[in-house]
Amino acid sequence: MGTHNKEKSKFMDNVTIQESLLKYKELVYEYCALAVKCTLTDEAADRMVEILQKAESEPLLSFLIDEADHLVAHELGLIDGQLINQQQAKLQQRIETNWIDQLLLDIQLHPRKLQQFLKEQGLYKGAIDGVCGPVMEHATAVYVQSCG
Repeated sequence: MGTHNKEKSKFMDNVTIQESLLKYKELVYEYCALAVKCTLTDEAADRMVEILQKAESEPLLSFLIDEADHLVAHELGLIDGQLINQQQAKLQQRIETNWIDQLLLDIQLHPRKLQQFLKEQGLYKGAIDGVCGPVMEHATAVYVQSCG
């Protein structure tokens, strides 16, 4: 019975998402048609402002317009693929650094978790006792070095 309710809930969530997306379909199309024009009439510019103001208060519409902007920029050749790759590499490095920072914070707050993690990685041979001794410090240093 519980599984059926969860499946029904997921289905309803998907239906709700689809309905929300369809609700914005025409507005996003209109935005794209305006966005690709070289110049806008005053009326078209006002309509663009209306759409963007609406997006400021509606997160899903804002997301869809961001995605539309990205697609339009690709179509118009305005996106430098090399720059995007560099930005993605920087982002990946920051994500990895943040992950390591979080791990180091966990060391301080939850040494047993760290000992267990290091043991699972084959780097720590000591007891899971919450004591940050030289064996754990060495295993941690080895792990951090392996992450770059």
